[in-house]
Amino acid sequence: MNVIKGRVFSEDSEKTKLDDLLKMVPENDWVWCVYEFTGIGEAPNDLSMPDFEHLVLLEEYGFPLSWQELKTLSASLVDMTDCLIAAVTEPVLYDAIDRGDFTHCLALIKFVDSTEWEVGLVDDVSVI
Repeated sequence: MNVIKGRVFSEDSEKTKLDDLLKMVPENDWVWCVYEFTGIGEAPNDLSMPDFEHLVLLEEYGFPLSWQELKTLSASLVDMTDCLIAAVTEPVLYDAIDRGDFTHCLALIKFVDSTEWEVGLVDDVSVI
């Protein structure tokens, strides 16, 4: 997997947003699964954000979203402190992702404690 990493806050104190990270990923029809999420904004499926965050933690295979649903969530965010989101070819347990087994992953987006981010794509897909 090709991985690009960065700091959440730039030298001029601008905060990287999920939108910025999604722009590094080509348009796609992949299944995206949210494994971790903490943020402020409008959650999918008319859920409150606390309910969405709780539901994400309960889903051992991640909370599934389409690319368009992920972009809609991203556009609604006022702020985000953490996320772990993967595009997968088949259902993947959170534990596998957490221990670094990306066998069935096409892409991975991590946002860690408002300090650093990662975008990873399989070798045959280029980061934009």
